[in-house]
Amino acid sequence: MRKKLPILLLAIVFLLQVFIPAVYAASRNEAVASSASFCPFDTTSEGAGKAVKNGEFSISNWDNYPTNTPKPEGPFKMIEGSEYDAARNAANQANRAMHTADPSLNGMQIHEIQPVKFGGSPTDITNKIPLSPLEHAKATTWWRQLQREMQK
Repeated sequence: MRKKLPILLLAIVFLLQVFIPAVYAASRNEAVASSASFCPFDTTSEGAGKAVKNGEFSISNWDNYPTNTPKPEGPFKMIEGSEYDAARNAANQANRAMHTADPSLNGMQIHEIQPVKFGGSPTDITNKIPLSPLEHAKATTWWRQLQREMQK
């Protein structure tokens, strides 16, 4: 039973990540509330002035973002439907492979630094970081709040 508990926890986290997000998303071109802003330019320090494509946005307000979690650079683009489903499945397969290959990840959860839902690579190892379940819950909560604000 002890060996199955981490798998059960991962399954629960996966189910929460798949089924909790809102069913309908607002238009990608709508203004975003205070947590983020749509912007014609990536305003991060590394990419200031770099034009972004239609539907992409940058995040200007990182208030309450978990302090020990790396911030992605963007630009960001919320993906939905079958595109998201395929990307999430690829991320889950990559995360399972990481856990299988590295026993030291036992009890840790793999977090995509730029979440798949926001256009992050589902398979690039440089977009992944192991977090404790508590740290991962904090990061996921922040991104879900951003998603809710965008869908208003």
